[in-house]
Amino acid sequence: MPDGNLMNDDQPEGVTVRQEYINGFQIGLSNADLSVVGLLDNQPILKINMSYTIAKTLAVKLSEMMAKLEKATGRDIMTTDDAGSGLEEAMKQ
Repeated sequence: MPDGNLMNDDQPEGVTVRQEYINGFQIGLSNADLSVVGLLDNQPILKINMSYTIAKTLAVKLSEMMAKLEKATGRDIMTTDDAGSGLEEAMKQ
């Protein structure tokens, strides 16, 4: 599997890579694969289906990337669960 970086716009000629921004997601699991639904303002805008192997590899690579960012900045990035809990506590005050 190529481990190329499409972030630098070095795409093969004639190939267009769709770009979307999401601020939420839902995950579904079946007996054959895994699905991720990307949400924008709580509305589904895309669905990605993948094998278990790709899903596991993606999870590992995302964790590695976030660890590098947190180490480089000296800051922990909040998850949406963390932010939600903090907002709940703030609203109680």
